[in-house]
Amino acid sequence: MLDVVIDANVWIVADRLITEGLAKEEVNCIKTCREWLERFVNGVDRLLVDWSYQIILEYRKNIRKTDLRNSC
Repeated sequence: MLDVVIDANVWIVADRLITEGLAKEEVNCIKTCREWLERFVNGVDRLLVDWSYQIILEYRKNIRKTDLRNSC
């Protein structure tokens, strides 16, 4: 089991909508982030949280309020 801190950029990229006009590399990056997050959520590793809430505040500021599991 690993203890993991997930950079907000991973969540932000995974949260992006895949739309026409995105470069192939952008789409691949979005899909890779989503796949990694799905494995993390379904795995045994633990998410470590900065108790100063700086990471959570950045997540809330930058991520749409959707269920990531249903948007992959």
